[in-house]
Amino acid sequence: MRQTTPRSAARLVGSAVVVLALEAGCRIGYDVQDAGDRDAGAIDVGAIDVGTIDAGAIDVGAIDVGAIDVGVDASSTSPRCGDGVLDPGEACDGAALDGLACTTVAAGFRSGTLGCAADCRRFDTSACVAGDTITATTCELSDVAAAVARAADGDTVQVPAGTCTWSSPAPDTPALQIDDRNLVLRGAGDGTTTIVDEAGTAFGETLIVFGGSRAVPARVTGFTFQRSMNAEGSAHVIAFFGPRLDWRVDHCTFSMSSIHGAVHSDGTPSGLVDHVTLEGRAFVWVYGSYGDPDAIWAQPLGLGTRRAVYVEDARFDDRLGSAHLAAGAIYADYGARVVFRHNAVRDAPLGFQGPTLTRGSFSFEIYDNTFVAEVSTWVWASFGSGAGVVYGNRASGSWARFLALDYVRSCEASASAGLCDGTSTADGNVEATGYPCLDQPGRSTDGSSGQALEGIHAWDNADAAGAVSLGVNVGRCARMSDQVREGRDYFDGTPRPGYVAYPYPHPIALIEP
Repeated sequence: MRQTTPRSAARLVGSAVVVLALEAGCRIGYDVQDAGDRDAGAIDVGAIDVGTIDAGAIDVGAIDVGAIDVGVDASSTSPRCGDGVLDPGEACDGAALDGLACTTVAAGFRSGTLGCAADCRRFDTSACVAGDTITATTCELSDVAAAVARAADGDTVQVPAGTCTWSSPAPDTPALQIDDRNLVLRGAGDGTTTIVDEAGTAFGETLIVFGGSRAVPARVTGFTFQRSMNAEGSAHVIAFFGPRLDWRVDHCTFSMSSIHGAVHSDGTPSGLVDHVTLEGRAFVWVYGSYGDPDAIWAQPLGLGTRRAVYVEDARFDDRLGSAHLAAGAIYADYGARVVFRHNAVRDAPLGFQGPTLTRGSFSFEIYDNTFVAEVSTWVWASFGSGAGVVYGNRASGSWARFLALDYVRSCEASASAGLCDGTSTADGNVEATGYPCLDQPGRSTDGSSGQALEGIHAWDNADAAGAVSLGVNVGRCARMSDQVREGRDYFDGTPRPGYVAYPYPHPIALIEP
């Protein structure tokens, strides 16, 4: 992170800005920037050693200091790669590896030394040692389970081509449970290895579960998953629980004829869903922590870091009509942190839940996606709680509103905190309306004096007719606009100051053991 320059000055010279910085130890920093092309506040003050210059002979008072502040401080929004400090927008920086090692950065490594690439946007795994490959005899569940049982930390279980049906061995039991191991489950390719999911509909009857108590990664890649059961339920195709981190699901297709979670995470600090296709009524279901959402709401906001579930380069295609709109592409709740970027979405909106049961979704970053509505829908993304950014998205088709703030407790009593009306002890009650309301849009980290006000910033979102706006769903009730206000809780058409996105593609999407 950059340090504040002790003394700095700027002077316009023709069409350029000349920046001088006098520092103790006889060092003078200078940089020349085209004033027409750069915001002076973002000027990078370089530094050269001029030990032969007599600093005492320099008349600093003669320098023409304008109103431009070019001192670089800890609030700088541009990561400085190579300074050994992890800044927002960097995956790593020198020895600063975000607490990761070969065995935790991505599934499939057994040992070795993790490094950082020169651009600070990806990890260097050239010195990491991959595990062994254990090949299952067939794609049948019994053969795959036997291969998993033989695998050790860092190994890959290779599942051959074929079409196989998997079901739960007992009621309320996953078809395949993998606990406490860093493991890759690899099919022969999307469309080549097909698993038909008949595991059941109860929550415990998820097809594949990665759990345990160790903070290790896991990966599922190269499969097609099909589910023809019409019964809806709370089971999922793939679920990650506990402290597992940097899990990944990629290059898979999920084809669901009923509303069904393709990928679910609960209690995992970081993960990635990328290069997948979700057809029919499949969606991604993210919980921050079902068991302890308060722990998530006690954390810093942390936008632009890997501490979120990322969904990128995915295609959501609901071919079955308006019933999917009840689930959408994303369902986020219980302190969820979600980054949704570079995806193509058809008829499947995003839903970030408010505190209707316990705590709402915590943070979101939604950018550079395309949304197409062939079935009329009222909104493409709704936000019931939390803080974040929404920008660079493009939409087309039939929808009533692109982005909506929808804080249910303005209008209806929740199970955990009742109605936000000035009488609930869960709320700030600074105003007679109850404002600030618990977990309302724009609010973030819990603190001794109340929740931090971080706001929601939306900008550069558009459809064929031009810019689209972020606003309050007053159709639910008028009081919501008194509690969720533009210019205080949300900012439409205004970028978030200091925000820097995490590197794209996601660094673990670039890792192949």
